[in-house]
Amino acid sequence: MDSHSTCHLQLPIYGRNPPRRNAGPKPKPAYQEIPSRVISIHQLNSLLLDIFPAGEYDVDIDQNVYKIRAPRAIREVEIFKRGS
Repeated sequence: MDSHSTCHLQLPIYGRNPPRRNAGPKPKPAYQEIPSRVISIHQLNSLLLDIFPAGEYDVDIDQNVYKIRAPRAIREVEIFKRGS
């Protein structure tokens, strides 16, 4: 008698798009300080939600300075466009 061992793999079935693999290490979040006189907290919140809709940012306020951690720095043009 011939003895063969077989192994069955169960592979996950994905729709048309398989999950993305990590291309490498996650980039470090950007840290930025913006004086509160430049933009109101409401305008800043609106801007951050527009740029990072998944909410991947954090803002602390210390002595009238917003301390922002986000995936990327906010460009001056974005701030002044919203702040005016």
